[in-house]
This record gives sequence, structure tokens and C-alpha cells, in this order.
Amino acid sequence: MNKWGLCPIMSEKARLEAFLSAFPGDYCGWAADGSVAYSQGICDVLGLKSIDKLIDIQGKLAPSDAAALEGLFERLEKNAISFTTHVKNHDKTKIFKITGSQGQDTENKDRFNILWLEDVTESFKTRETFEHDAQIKAHQLEQLQAAFHALPQPRWLRDKNGEIIWINQAYSDAAGLTVSTILN
Repeated sequence: MNKWGLCPIMSEKARLEAFLSAFPGDYCGWAADGSVAYSQGICDVLGLKSIDKLIDIQGKLAPSDAAALEGLFERLEKNAISFTTHVKNHDKTKIFKITGSQGQDTENKDRFNILWLEDVTESFKTRETFEHDAQIKAHQLEQLQAAFHALPQPRWLRDKNGEIIWINQAYSDAAGLTVSTILN
């Protein structure tokens, strides 16, 4: 017994469970003998009662993502090649980040092929919103520049130091120099 009144094996198991519960995602891992260990959270996120094989997880993913995950997991099992991929659930309402890695015990007797799953739907939606907004702003800038280039009078912009940072085509034509020559 240790100082907490637990036998060393139970104490180690409790510490490991506490450590894994602190990870921001959920996990599922398979040992070489086919035994599986997983967090309840992975079942909850995927809508599963339990997990036995990889196909249980694949069945909750979009078909093309399920096939890709199978190939990545095979490489993990055979060659210990870790991976990170983003997949969608079957109805494409959620996006998951899945990281695959292989872990071994300190004596190299037992190894687990582990999938770490995080729901990244909200961060992907936020990124898509920012990308969309950036595309709109870039298009608006292109339209504004095209309008200024179409003006027959020379136009230019200066920065706070008085340096010319933009000119229209009429300015370039009046100066008899290329835009890049004037701005450099």
C-alpha cells in the first residue's frame, strides 16, 4: 500500500486516468492483442455506445474521411507513422481533428495505437468567416484600384513619411516611368 491506501498498481492506474482526463480531447487506443481502451467522451462526441474496432469510428465519419482514416491508421499500426488529419462526421455538421500516435510502455512490452479526437467545428467556422471576409475585402480593394486606375488624371497616395506608396496608371504615363520604377 502507498500513502493514499492504494496498492501501487491501482495508484498508477488512477494517476493515468487523471492524466488522460485532463487532455482537451478524447481518445481511443488499441493494443497489439486487439484490446481497446477509450474515453467515454469519444463515444459521446461520435454518438457511440462503445468502441471495439476502428470501423466503429469510421461509421460515424463522411465516407471519404473514413477511408482516409483507415489508410492513416494502417500506416500507424505497421510503421509507427504518426498523423494529424481533419475529418467530418457523416452528416458533415461537425469537424474533428484526429491525431494518431503510437505509445509504448517503459519496458517496450506493450504498445497502443491511439487516436486523439478533438471537435474543432467552431474554430473551423471562425476561420472560414475570417477567410470569407478577407476575400470580400480583397475584391473591394481590387475594384477600388481599378476605378482609380481608370481615372484620366494622375492620382497618388503617400504614407505618413511623405513617401509615395501608390499611383494610378495616369501618373505612371505622365511620368513616363513604370509603376514599379516609381514606387521603388
